[in-house]
Amino acid sequence: MKKNVLMAVFCLSFLGVTTLPLVAETSGGWVGYVTYTPRPVATMIGFEDVDLLWLRDVSALVGVDGFTFLGRRDTDHWMALTNKGATWLLQIHDATARYNFRAMIQPRNGRITVEKGVDWSGTGRDADAAKAAEMAVQYVQRARSAEGLFSPAEAVDHAALGHTAAPAAASHAAPAAPAAAHGAPAVTHGDGGQAFWQRLVDGNLRFISGRVTHPNQSFARLEETAKGQKPFAIVVTCSDSRVPPEILFDQGIGDLFVIRTAGEVVNEVELGSIEYAIEHLGVAYLVVLGHERCGAVDATLKGGDLPPNIEAIAAQIRPAIEASRFFKGDPLDNAVRENTKLVLAKISGSAIVAEALHAGTVNLKAAYYDLDTGRVAALP
Repeated sequence: MKKNVLMAVFCLSFLGVTTLPLVAETSGGWVGYVTYTPRPVATMIGFEDVDLLWLRDVSALVGVDGFTFLGRRDTDHWMALTNKGATWLLQIHDATARYNFRAMIQPRNGRITVEKGVDWSGTGRDADAAKAAEMAVQYVQRARSAEGLFSPAEAVDHAALGHTAAPAAASHAAPAAPAAAHGAPAVTHGDGGQAFWQRLVDGNLRFISGRVTHPNQSFARLEETAKGQKPFAIVVTCSDSRVPPEILFDQGIGDLFVIRTAGEVVNEVELGSIEYAIEHLGVAYLVVLGHERCGAVDATLKGGDLPPNIEAIAAQIRPAIEASRFFKGDPLDNAVRENTKLVLAKISGSAIVAEALHAGTVNLKAAYYDLDTGRVAALP
């Protein structure tokens, strides 16, 4: 199911689809952005195999109609990919380099059809599109290799990028600090906390593509967090040994406040732990993560006599079994997904959590982990 994404307030969903706003400018002899409509320009320039394979991995992870940032420093510096099925939509906005780009990519051969590019003085339509596509390839190469995607304003080499116009004025310069591949995003609660979710999504993309960065796992991080913790997200998930949150989200020491029980069931102790993290640690995002072929849900679904303590777990899962009984599809998978949502609903019923939700200081999400692919996706 498609989910709308409103970039104006920087609120996105891992499975969302959006047309992101692109802002035109004219100054300093630079003509501005050009939109190639109604006839986009197909160029002979395409992506190299290694970059195309990387884009294919990412698009497969997010799924058809899925959207994700390939890199983002702030609302003026980002690169995003949308899987449109037969094609991929690539969008790049780099205010420092005065580069605004939108194009459709052919998954089979990596060919680029430019819909929006940059209009340089003294060049024609086809040359503009080719130059914009060539720059897009360079951006993707830097993103794939985890190099600095967006350069500081004073470091931008406009000649190297192909600009014939004068550099932008200082008032147009972006912040000097480049984005870290796994750094904490600058977030306000007005964006729905979605940058925290995006941080988890980005880590999962690295995990599934085999390009993990193992952030915050140094001895220096150990010493830093020994003085106090400031996790950015709570993850409530199953005790299953195949579902380790720090690994599948490529996070490190002090990043996640993790609560694990069989079937990710929550009672007073788990709710108290969640409330502590929200009220005393200031955690602003919570994810309940169910997973494929959950043994606790499967045992409950099969029924029969269970030892008393295991029966206590099953009793918490049975409402999901009943709620999903008449759903189409696989009964176990339906029950796993429904259980995840019911756990999230139970957490939101906590007085402390409800108060934080009302104040806009915390956001909640239900998600699903695929054991076969390693993919994490938001549940509708």
